[in-house]
Amino acid sequence: MHLVKSLALLVLPSAMAMSGPILGFGFRDDECHNPVGPIESGECFRTEYIESYALHVGSLCSFYYRSDKCDGPHSTVPQQPGCYPANLPGKPFSIKCRPLD
Repeated sequence: MHLVKSLALLVLPSAMAMSGPILGFGFRDDECHNPVGPIESGECFRTEYIESYALHVGSLCSFYYRSDKCDGPHSTVPQQPGCYPANLPGKPFSIKCRPLD
C-alpha cells in the first residue's frame, strides 16, 4: 500500500503536466481492491492515494467520488450515473467501479 502511494506521488505531478485528462490508478474488481497501474477513461479507478493532487485539478479533469445517494448533475467526462466531479467540497475521492468483463 505504501509503495502504491509513493508511486502515485511520483507519477502524477509529471503526468499532470501532459495534455489530456489525468485519471488515476486502476482497479480490476468491483470492490476496487487490486491496483493495476495508470489507466484511461472507462476503467475503474480510485484517487484516494492522490487526493492532495485531485483537490487542485480543474473541473474538466476526470476525477470522481463514489456516492450511494447521488441525485444531482452527473459529470460529462465520462458519463457514469452516480458519479460527480471530485472538486465538489467535502466529498471522498473514489471512482465508481466498472464491472469485470
